Amino acid sequence: MERHSLLHDFKSYFGLIEGGVDLRSSLLSLPLEKIASLHKFILDHGKSCRIFILGNGGSFDNSRWMALMLRRNGYNAKVPGFIDDYFHTMYARSYADIYAEGLAQDGIGEGDIVIGISGSGNSENVVRGLKSAEEAGARIFAFGGRDGGKLADVVAPEDFLIAKNICMEAIEDLHNFIFYILLHALKDGVSIEQAHKKIITIYDEFLSAENLNTIQELAFGMIHSICHDGHVFILGLGLGANHFRADMNRGSSNTLPIRGLSAPEVFNINSAEATANDDGPDFILADGLVKFKPNHKDFAILCDTGEHHELYDHCKDVLDAGYTRHLAIGIKGGVDIRCFEREERDLPVMLIAHACGEVMRKFLHSQFSIREIATNENFSGEDKKLGMKQTIQLERKLQESGVITKDEVVTFCYGKTFAVKANEGTYYSRCFY
Repeated sequence: MERHSLLHDFKSYFGLIEGGVDLRSSLLSLPLEKIASLHKFILDHGKSCRIFILGNGGSFDNSRWMALMLRRNGYNAKVPGFIDDYFHTMYARSYADIYAEGLAQDGIGEGDIVIGISGSGNSENVVRGLKSAEEAGARIFAFGGRDGGKLADVVAPEDFLIAKNICMEAIEDLHNFIFYILLHALKDGVSIEQAHKKIITIYDEFLSAENLNTIQELAFGMIHSICHDGHVFILGLGLGANHFRADMNRGSSNTLPIRGLSAPEVFNINSAEATANDDGPDFILADGLVKFKPNHKDFAILCDTGEHHELYDHCKDVLDAGYTRHLAIGIKGGVDIRCFEREERDLPVMLIAHACGEVMRKFLHSQFSIREIATNENFSGEDKKLGMKQTIQLERKLQESGVITKDEVVTFCYGKTFAVKANEGTYYSRCFY
């Protein structure tokens, strides 16, 4: 694929030029009165109650980050139930029941606060979780987007904070900023309006010309790895790095018949604890990274958000030995995030992830011809796509009936079916998952 400048798309995403996603305009128009209402409720009740936050995918990481930041500031906050039980609930009952079951495990009741997060507003497990919480006497709030979806029928309008944007990545950003404003008001003892002004100042300082150029280089590095079947190592211990990996593994290649970006996890809790115990905490990332044998096809992003620079120095040694290009997000080179307070630097990592996901998806989609088609295909149970063999069978049937051409293939996204054709000169290695 040819290299094109992505700066225009990044600037339009962040709202530095007109058109596009325009995150800054949405940030300026957040529902401050409703944030103030939530702020007052937490001030009045938060230290004497429990706060539960829940969401799916990116919103799950957002929920965990929000709960973590609240705990660090003296609040009893968590995601519902026990995470290890979620998949058991999914297969024993339904994925839609994981949060209702989790809240039941926590003994949800009067005096508790529950915040549901869903960009579409239609996440059934969030809807059921909030309904069960309200039935148990808890006070419920929600962060939503677009038209509010099903949550608009569950949560009182004054307690439903809707982020006004059509881009899902931007909506997740705005949910984080709603919380960031709330957090600063709680920490600093200031009004929501004052906290909002402070966050706008931080946002504008972050989006320097130097940072935008480096963010573009991050995107180019990831696109290069896609085109060469390489890996992208997003190295960090925080929820921001975890969110970045999860977003890149899925969102950047939605609807496309390619493997997309491969961002493996170089450690899990078990291996991290064992390495910390056996070798010391500074080797947690390098010990996992070296097992993937990084090479020139790969690219690495070091999310150095704290003070443990040795953790990343050991990774750089491994990357340099394999001639693997790498850039940083942090306080020592790369994307400069020093305008954010140290404990809050997962937020800019997630912000960069969302911008890269939207811009890279737009670029990758420009390399393919994509059109939605109607197939009347019935998926199994809660599935929203077909497996490899079934997809090939469907393609043959659709080609024979003339619904798709011989050079088109079928892909799925959120239960919808698409016909996709690679444009001439486009790197293309078929993948079904």
